[in-house]
Amino acid sequence: MKKLADSFVSAIKDNNFHDVAKENIEAVIDSFLQEGMVKDIPFLNSLIGLLKTGINVKEQLFLKKIIKFLIYSETATPEERLKIIEEIDSSKEYRIKVGEKLLYLIDKCDDYDKAGILGYLFKAVNERKLKYKDFLKCSLVLDKCLVSELDLFLKDDRSLYTVESDSDLLNWGLLAFAPFEVTLNNSELNVPKLEGGQLELKISDAGALLKLHLGDYLQDRGNELGISRMELSEIQQYLDKLEQYPEHKRFILIKEYVVQLCNNFKISDDDFNNLLTAILYNVPFLIYDLHTSITVYYKIQTKKGNDYNIGRWQKFYNSRNGSQLI
Repeated sequence: MKKLADSFVSAIKDNNFHDVAKENIEAVIDSFLQEGMVKDIPFLNSLIGLLKTGINVKEQLFLKKIIKFLIYSETATPEERLKIIEEIDSSKEYRIKVGEKLLYLIDKCDDYDKAGILGYLFKAVNERKLKYKDFLKCSLVLDKCLVSELDLFLKDDRSLYTVESDSDLLNWGLLAFAPFEVTLNNSELNVPKLEGGQLELKISDAGALLKLHLGDYLQDRGNELGISRMELSEIQQYLDKLEQYPEHKRFILIKEYVVQLCNNFKISDDDFNNLLTAILYNVPFLIYDLHTSITVYYKIQTKKGNDYNIGRWQKFYNSRNGSQLI
């Protein structure tokens, strides 16, 4: 196991997946496996060599998870990647070496989407934005979550959560109980009275770290949806599917949808306006949340040097509100 773990650390150090197109990542990984390109990576070749009889379904899925982790964890220079791993291993704070621990965590992922998220988080470790101990804390929460619900949590900008509606998020470790406060006050009759004591939830430390460090993951997930490349009929079908979600979750997904729709050049501005008008017909107040989400996304894309068709939204917003967006 030690030899395999050391080989995996070398694979992380020499990782050169930054040119891989993430928009169709599953097809890329399948092609990678089918064409035997895994043999070009010593670690994956060694792993295959340890398999008893070829590559069965379970083993192929494990390879997929490893490849997705490597694709999304790629960052910095090989020397910087190796340096951070050596620092963690030499700290003597952790009994299990980094390479072995990562293999264990990847194996525990119940699909390769989670392995990709783990890769994003380890990328933050390599960039010294996330401490290794916090990475491990996040991995514990990730192990319990449903990816679809984690996505919604990351996109959700709520500050108020309740035990009744958010118990799953609490059980998974994304939320925690807020400090329980009870105050003793005198009533008008000079009789002591207890006040407060309600159970309230807050975003947990791990939940806050996931929100902080998975911004690139959310953007890539949005790109994978392909909304900016859909035909009008496909867009309508996608909208119809959103009707199955509870209202709050549906609004979160609609915001993501509209943000991506601004950059869809397969539909006309009239099509865009008609779609938005239909969306807002029963929930006109949602335009202000969309306004905020699109403004934030536009500024992020501008900072990264990416093109974003803010003009399409601005025209629609001005026609409804008569004010400038930017």
